[in-house]
Amino acid sequence: MAIPILGHLKIDNPPTETSSSSGTHRCTLTTNNNFSVPASNEATTIQLDNCEDVIGQSGVILITNPGTVSSLSFNLTANYGSGAAASNILTPGGSTISYKTTASNIHMLSYYVAATNKVVVNYIGMLA
Repeated sequence: MAIPILGHLKIDNPPTETSSSSGTHRCTLTTNNNFSVPASNEATTIQLDNCEDVIGQSGVILITNPGTVSSLSFNLTANYGSGAAASNILTPGGSTISYKTTASNIHMLSYYVAATNKVVVNYIGMLA
C-alpha cells in the first residue's frame, strides 16, 4: 500500500504566550505543546505543568529577553503533580543550561516528555 504524498501540509499550532506570576511562567502542556515566554527583568522560572498527562509529547519554548536587563536569570522545572523540580529535567551530558541574559536575546528550548519523571531538554541560544 502506497502512502500518498501531500503537495502542501499546513499545521497550525501557534505558541501560547505565558504570563508571569511572581516570576514563574507556567507552560501547561495539556493545553499546547509550543509556548512563548516574554521574560521580565527578574529571576524567571519556566515551569512545565501536567507532564504526567502528556508522555510522548514534544514541543518548543521560545524565550525573549526584555530590552534592558540587570537581574535576569532563568530556572527550568517540570511538574508531575507532586511538585515542580529541576531534577525532572534532563539535558545533554547532564549540563546546567547556561542561559544568555543579554538584552533582547531570543533563545529556544526544545523538549520531549520521556517518562513519568523525565523531560529531555535541549537549549538553543543567541538567535539573531
